[in-house]
Amino acid sequence: MKDFTAAGAPMDFGKAIAPMTRETFFAEYFEKRHFVIRREDRDYYRDLLSVTDIDAVLTQTVLTTDELNMVNKGNAVPFDDFCVPAGSIDPVRVAACFAQGATIILPALHRRLPKLAAYCRALETVFSCELQTNIYFTPDNAQGFKTHYDSHDVIVLQTHGTKTWRIYDSPLELPLRSQAFKPEGFVAGPMIDEFVLRAGDMAYVPRGVVHDAIATDEVSLHVTTGLLTPRWVDLVVEAVAELAQVDPAFR
Repeated sequence: MKDFTAAGAPMDFGKAIAPMTRETFFAEYFEKRHFVIRREDRDYYRDLLSVTDIDAVLTQTVLTTDELNMVNKGNAVPFDDFCVPAGSIDPVRVAACFAQGATIILPALHRRLPKLAAYCRALETVFSCELQTNIYFTPDNAQGFKTHYDSHDVIVLQTHGTKTWRIYDSPLELPLRSQAFKPEGFVAGPMIDEFVLRAGDMAYVPRGVVHDAIATDEVSLHVTTGLLTPRWVDLVVEAVAELAQVDPAFR
């Protein structure tokens, strides 16, 4: 049997959630409740993504506004603050915004880094759905997004630093993509859990679970993998829509 926890083994789902087994994950947690795995190995995920990787991506590649954005306490940083007139990312301006407390977000970095792409492909064999990585690089004592929920499940791997997470009572169970979070008028329920993710730790947060996170007194870097799982209801709705094109009874 393959040893998923072996040092140097490629990162896949088995190694990401070890020592939990896949059977336990799907039976007790998937689409049911969040969980946290804490480790003493601060380098457990370092081969997957490091601060050095982020520095190389920012300084040695030409990124567009589709590949990097920034937020600060829930507010999007204007592109003009960290882009050159041609529309590409200016790493010097990015660093300046970062120094002012803005979180760097690199959506879909797996398209740039083969090791992240391999991790996504490995998880696709488990979940049979499309996945994407969102990278969050947050200054110390800073917060990117305010309290919210996601309309897709996420697996969070903390690769550097620490971040405090808070989980709140959720008003909407297992939202569809059409039920994406809307901040207007939203009030979080009572806090039901609080934990600190340190480098080498991971968390799973099902869709609809209300949460927020803030870096502690050190810079935080984590990989959030979104499970873009199609739902049976999506298939049914699409099938009815297609049928309505040819059958008047469905119109």
